[in-house]
Amino acid sequence: MPVFVTEKDDYAKMTFATKSADYQFEIWQDGDYAYVEYQETQTWRGSIKVVEPHETVYNKFMRSEAVTDFLDKHGLDGVRKADKEYKYSR
Repeated sequence: MPVFVTEKDDYAKMTFATKSADYQFEIWQDGDYAYVEYQETQTWRGSIKVVEPHETVYNKFMRSEAVTDFLDKHGLDGVRKADKEYKYSR
């Protein structure tokens, strides 16, 4: 499952592609951890959804090589799913 990355400093937009859809996430550094927030899903049929993906999508994304590279690059201890109230402040 490929991940496409647009990165700037301590922040990145990542698109996680599966057979049926592309899931877009934001990931950022805060302290010793990276935080992940879901943005949207683009289906292969062209529709856009903004419904939280299944936990298996989160788990596979958070264990992906791109996320691991982000953690290594910034010397982070791990990755967490961001709470709904917690947003990246640009």
